[in-house]
Amino acid sequence: YGLAKMNARMADRESDPKEKRKLFDSAITAIKEFSANNPKHPRYGESLSEVAYLMQQKGKFLMGQGRTDPNAPKEAEEAYAQAENLFKDLIKALGERRVERPSDEKDVRGMQAYDEWDQKMMNAKYNYGVSLFAHAEVLKDRTDKGAQMKELLDQMVNFFEKDFMWEYER
Repeated sequence: YGLAKMNARMADRESDPKEKRKLFDSAITAIKEFSANNPKHPRYGESLSEVAYLMQQKGKFLMGQGRTDPNAPKEAEEAYAQAENLFKDLIKALGERRVERPSDEKDVRGMQAYDEWDQKMMNAKYNYGVSLFAHAEVLKDRTDKGAQMKELLDQMVNFFEKDFMWEYER
């Protein structure tokens, strides 16, 4: 897992497009394997978040390659779709491991556990919405994908209005 995270950092800094793609793919594959093989590991949620974030980064990189690589926009679309699914999986996993806010705010350990869980959930939900937008953005220049783009944007708006904002407006 640590080596995969190193590859991810290297991919971020790499300037050669082919090498950057290899590093992204290597990191994503390794972290996916870690997640699949360790669903009860304390870093399971972090690993889902990490690989989803990497899929978003890879999609962003591929969008920049669109002028020189004709396959890049399709690959970017796939990367964003995978990121969406991973963030949904993370939201579900965090929901199953929900930490309730202690009734006694002097319960320092309980409050710390709740705050950590809440921060992870908020980040997962935020990034899920962002991935919907990024996926839609990939489709903006494709007239044949207008309906799909609108659907993704509608999902994003509904998600932020109904499943995100109410949680954090309290």
